[in-house]
Amino acid sequence: MDASAYGAGSPLTVIFVIPFIVIIVVGFFAMSLWFLLDRAHALVLGGILAVLYGLPLYGLVPGQFHQLSSPCCGPTPDSSWVLFAAESVPLAIGLAGGVWGFFATTRVVSGRNPVNGVVVPRLIIAAEALSTIGFFSVVGSLQSQPFLILDAAIFLGGPVGVMVSGALLYAGRWRTRVLGILIIVGSLPSVVSSVFLVGNGVQWYFPSYAPGLISLLASGLTLILGLRVTGVRRKALISHA
Repeated sequence: MDASAYGAGSPLTVIFVIPFIVIIVVGFFAMSLWFLLDRAHALVLGGILAVLYGLPLYGLVPGQFHQLSSPCCGPTPDSSWVLFAAESVPLAIGLAGGVWGFFATTRVVSGRNPVNGVVVPRLIIAAEALSTIGFFSVVGSLQSQPFLILDAAIFLGGPVGVMVSGALLYAGRWRTRVLGILIIVGSLPSVVSSVFLVGNGVQWYFPSYAPGLISLLASGLTLILGLRVTGVRRKALISHA
């Protein structure tokens, strides 16, 4: 909120903003406590917490740090840096804990899939989810401009298909080679769009190339893992023969 428009004691802040912040803080604390006590669902809860803590960390902290460190407005007071640390450090810790919980489960899932119970399916899901940063950054830049349904179906449907394929791969519910091909095909739109996004940048984000670079690295990793999945299946068939 802009301090000049919404003061700390304004009715709008008291009625809407402060309760909203309280609900978020209480909700994050309750979710984190549940995650700490319920280790059986660490995969699901860790993934949810990684998203919940990661989104504000990605969306707010880099721009705020750039504003505080900019020499345009004179030296930044120490109190502003303390407030920045108080806001950003808990988000970073929550993100780290969520990622740890998502990858910490080591229970082997029974099935015929040769890559079950290892980190590859979970890494595919996480990397492809991270690759959607490029898509949503472009959508945020468009704002009121029309966005074609076909474009959304391609650049959002591909990552969704990859994440579903990763979940099926983890559960051993379908043929590995078919899932590997779907992962490769689904990751290609994110790879292509990320290349253009790195060159053009995102005007509202600092640094402007970061959304495209993150999306490119994540989608590239997903593509490599898809190739690895098909290779695992091929090696399994050769050794069986």
